[in-house]
Amino acid sequence: KRLAETAPPAGAFRLATAHPQGGNRMAADAASGRVVDLDFRVSGFDNVYVADASLFPSSIGMNPQWTIMACSSLAAQGIAAEHGSSGRAARPLRTRPESARAAT
Repeated sequence: KRLAETAPPAGAFRLATAHPQGGNRMAADAASGRVVDLDFRVSGFDNVYVADASLFPSSIGMNPQWTIMACSSLAAQGIAAEHGSSGRAARPLRTRPESARAAT
């Protein structure tokens, strides 16, 4: 009962996880300093993708497994659609204009 009546101080709890997160900023706008665009493609590369916890802006404070699996699934769908299910490029790999990337 005493614990229920005593509110902990605001800084008593820290959100953290043992899984490394953050470091590869994901954004639509290239001017934002992004590392990865919304198609999971690393900026400046045609065929390098990132779909792990490094996309998170900071630690989410819990096990990120489901979020990583969702990101990976979305990335895989986009990669398969662009490059074909064989893994080979359906068309030559090339850099898309930033305006086309931002629209997706």
